[in-house]
Amino acid sequence: MNHPDLIVPAPLSGFRPHSLILVALLVLAPPVALSAGDDYVDFELRTEVDALQLAVDALPTHAGNYRPRLRTIWRWANAYALHGWPIDPELPWTVGQLNSPDASPTRLQLADIDSWVREFSYREMGPSRIGKLETPMLGPFPVDDYSTLIIDYTVGSRALLPGDGLLIAARTYAGGTELQTSAPDDANFLAAETDVPGVRFAYDTLPVSGWFSGRMGKAVTNTGRAPKPFVRIAAGELPPGSRLRLVLGETAYGSPGLHMPAVSIDGLRFHVWLRLESDGVLINLPELPFRSVGGPVANVRATAPSVVDADEPVDLHVWSGDQFRNRATGPLPRYRVELNGQKIAQTAATDEPAQVRLPALGREGVFRLHIESQDGRLATASNPVLVERDRVERIFWGETHGHSGFSEGVGTIDGFFRFARDDGRLDFVSLSEHDLWMDDSEWLALRDAAIRYNDPGRFVTFLGYEWTVHFEHGGHHNVLFRSPGGRSRIGLQDAATLTQLYDALGKSNQRSDLLLIPHAHNPGNWWHSDSAIEHFVEIVSNHGTFEWFGQAYLAEGHRIGFLGGSDDHYGHPGLRPLRRIASSDNFGGLVAVFAAQKTADSIFDALRARRGYATNGRRMLVDVTLNGHLPGSQVPACGPLRFRGQLAGTTGLESLQIFRNERLLHDEQFVQSTPEARYIEIRFASDSRPGEPGEFPRQWQNWIGTASINDGDLVTVFSPRHENIFSEAINLDENSRRHARFFVRTRGSEKNVLLEPAKLSQDATLTLALEEPSIEPQTIALQGFQDSGWMELDDQPGRRTALRVRRIALPDTLDRVLDHNVSAASVPGDRYYVRVTQTDGGIAWTSPWFLTACRTDKTAWKISAP
Repeated sequence: MNHPDLIVPAPLSGFRPHSLILVALLVLAPPVALSAGDDYVDFELRTEVDALQLAVDALPTHAGNYRPRLRTIWRWANAYALHGWPIDPELPWTVGQLNSPDASPTRLQLADIDSWVREFSYREMGPSRIGKLETPMLGPFPVDDYSTLIIDYTVGSRALLPGDGLLIAARTYAGGTELQTSAPDDANFLAAETDVPGVRFAYDTLPVSGWFSGRMGKAVTNTGRAPKPFVRIAAGELPPGSRLRLVLGETAYGSPGLHMPAVSIDGLRFHVWLRLESDGVLINLPELPFRSVGGPVANVRATAPSVVDADEPVDLHVWSGDQFRNRATGPLPRYRVELNGQKIAQTAATDEPAQVRLPALGREGVFRLHIESQDGRLATASNPVLVERDRVERIFWGETHGHSGFSEGVGTIDGFFRFARDDGRLDFVSLSEHDLWMDDSEWLALRDAAIRYNDPGRFVTFLGYEWTVHFEHGGHHNVLFRSPGGRSRIGLQDAATLTQLYDALGKSNQRSDLLLIPHAHNPGNWWHSDSAIEHFVEIVSNHGTFEWFGQAYLAEGHRIGFLGGSDDHYGHPGLRPLRRIASSDNFGGLVAVFAAQKTADSIFDALRARRGYATNGRRMLVDVTLNGHLPGSQVPACGPLRFRGQLAGTTGLESLQIFRNERLLHDEQFVQSTPEARYIEIRFASDSRPGEPGEFPRQWQNWIGTASINDGDLVTVFSPRHENIFSEAINLDENSRRHARFFVRTRGSEKNVLLEPAKLSQDATLTLALEEPSIEPQTIALQGFQDSGWMELDDQPGRRTALRVRRIALPDTLDRVLDHNVSAASVPGDRYYVRVTQTDGGIAWTSPWFLTACRTDKTAWKISAP
């Protein structure tokens, strides 16, 4: 097959169908030219801009003059964006990086400043010279399939000449899509077309930096930039009003098309720049929000409130998902709802998540609703529902850490809030976009969306963002506001250190309206904390489990609570999607708070009071008090301490542990280990602690190897902790049925592989061979074997890489009543928290309780003992 380079393409007399659904034409057109006296910047800024333009023309930006130019280009860029013109996604990032106290600008960053000055000036002088992007089809396109996307550029008043063209790159989080122009019969082939006779194209590359470079997991050139496809005019001319079409996934030459990501996205972003060679400018064009949707139904989820009154109806949410945890499309089954084996409701036929209002349950206790499709193929149980009479506080579930296409992720802000409400079924949410990629126009859009989607009593939204600096200057922190009206973000472009952030936020807001949440995978500075606004730390996310991070804050004397946040970048808050790549194999992260009402004030007050608990994505019920005080409370050390409460899992409970001063105090294990137990468990563990304070946390530990028995067959091999079946693998050799191969990953938690043997002789052995981490094969005689204990594989001090083999029976008890008296003496300054684990790897951590000097007043938040 010949490469279609330098060809005269077919006329654009009509659109080829490309097996797509056509939708109404979407046009993103530039604003009209400004009339005299109608400037979009004020007089002061215009004076600075004029001076900057003259200065750049006279002398390129260099290390000695970039700081004042940086301040002007940042103010200009925000005004430019507010006027409706797109700016380069890397401009806010570059400004933030160069605002750092120890910034050392590169040659490329300095050149970027001059390039943006020329770009802004060029558009200002004649907006009509720049054309528009449009598409005949936004989608929807099926996930994990091949499609063809069309991007048309209609030439503006300035004709495109030889050397001019379009540069295109995909967002990193577009599912790893890498457009290519070298293999016409391979996936993701990019081609160009026009209906202008005599025009020929050439396919080159131009360097792209940042998240559009694909640098996450992709090779980058030694200049810090990666080459991306640039379609240029090799011969001929495209006159004003003519069209240049980019075909992403052109199939005419044998390509199967563009491989769509496995995630449903309502804003799958491809960024296009217009390169005008003779004018020496590279101009950003608006992005087109292509849509991908989920596939056929493969599973069902059921979500109910965690706490209800015995006399109030129960609102049940039934959600059909595909194999990747997207909302399913196509025919959806009807489901029957059962309680204690009795049918109590049935969902209606619908292509949306089903909402069912059930009658009051009438009596107290813990309940789960059983949901099953009419054909019996799909079934699930709801999260545990605690029914109590006259209870003041409820448990509300939220997500404080997620992203969309306003930063390095994908998806729209409207799609983010809709997913949180209608799919993730969250009670509250914050879209914490990175300040690193945000301009004033996007901040206003984010603020307006937080206002529009807030629905007290049903769904609560908090305005927020992520302050994104290196840990040397404070580390990543999410900033949440009590209310959205009139709030301004303080980004790293204006506050380059944590001290500057504390100061700037405190000057522009009441501290009671602020909440800062440091997180661990880009670690916050745990020896520097503002107790007036830092009340929670994030200890679990899709990046791993970081319990040590919360412990580090506690050890420094900070009174903080624990929460989870997924850090999802696909606009799927509350329900993390699965992908085919091994990037993050943790469930995610959620926070549960105890609050009286589902309103912004009530939930924000609960967050500031640390009244809640973290989970790694499972909606476990951990309704625990210490001497009648909820988690996060200050508890007077006036005598004996007693933990009481109700624990309820979404699967069998595995352990209950109580920690005092970051050390294990009480340990209840519900997994039974005996020589006759049904399963042989191989358990893996690795920590996520950094080697030294100020370093990044330890990365994922791969566990790759085989497990074999020498006698008999294995009935099955599986893992109840197997989160992502597309990136981790546990397989039984169907030929011999004596060998299993596995690939799992840990980062701060434990995973396992379970082998179920059919029958073993007295001479049966298990041989475990690990390729990574590499160790000598271990052979264990299974007759009478019970537990090897933990085998430490790492000789680095303070670092844990461990392995354990034992015979176990999986516990099936879902509920436990906690009633534990602390026998050890306690003193003011002590702190306690509870950790609960499930057999499927679900973990919950209560916020700590903090012991204070004995007192007689009753100001602490209390509830009646269960």
